[in-house]
Amino acid sequence: MGAKLLCLNCGAWFDENLSACPGCGDQRGVPASSEDVVAVSVTWHELRVLVMWAEKFADAAKKAGRDDGTMLRVVYGIADRLYSQHLDKPHLTMAGEIAEVKAAFGEGNVETHGIPGHPDADAE
Repeated sequence: MGAKLLCLNCGAWFDENLSACPGCGDQRGVPASSEDVVAVSVTWHELRVLVMWAEKFADAAKKAGRDDGTMLRVVYGIADRLYSQHLDKPHLTMAGEIAEVKAAFGEGNVETHGIPGHPDADAE
């Protein structure tokens, strides 16, 4: 049996003999292979910095018209898979961090501007 592939666009696993992701139909992205899993040792803070930088870069590419939002969706998909393994830790993304602050203080008590991936980000 061959490797399973992970669509970075939608997070679906599929067989390597398929030419497109059965979850979202993506044919452009390069999927990850189940045979290429690695273990990495970093602090949670280091991981948050990397993810938040990727989040900001993807958001800037979208705002500049160099991307249709796919990059941001991929960053959030990867961050979600990582965060789901450590739910006791702070969010990896700025959007997740702000959502947590809004939940703690009440939606109407927190105003945000320009947070990548956050609904308020496109209002500017």
